[in-house]
Amino acid sequence: MPIETLKKNEIAYLAGLIDGDGGFYVYRIPTISKNTGKQVVNFQCYIKYTSTNFEVIKWVHDKIGATSIYQQKPVKNRPFEKMVYHSQVTGEKLDKLLPLLMPYLIIKKRNAEIMHQIRQTYVKRKESGKQRVSDEIIAIRESLVIQLR
Repeated sequence: MPIETLKKNEIAYLAGLIDGDGGFYVYRIPTISKNTGKQVVNFQCYIKYTSTNFEVIKWVHDKIGATSIYQQKPVKNRPFEKMVYHSQVTGEKLDKLLPLLMPYLIIKKRNAEIMHQIRQTYVKRKESGKQRVSDEIIAIRESLVIQLR
């Protein structure tokens, strides 16, 4: 289902889930450039949400087309713990979702704003493959990642 078709109450519900049991993350991936042989840094932004209720995670997954649902089993010697389910959204879906969520977020609104700023430094490419990111953009991203922590 396209994110644009979400109703206001569904967006507000999703924002509440993320405010309570979600988070805004940037995975910083140092790699070696195949072209230059120099170390470069890639940044992957994502919203992750977690619940012990599979139906909640499945609902979100179905509504926004998030990545796969994965589970975290309880610790063996802690029988009172429940199974925990996770899913996340990244890439273009994240770009569409962030502006919709921001008016409804309370606790993590600033995190969403920072992530939105990071995502605005990404250039949509017409050709496949990776383009070199300028040192200036990397510095902006690094600064924003620090604020996100």
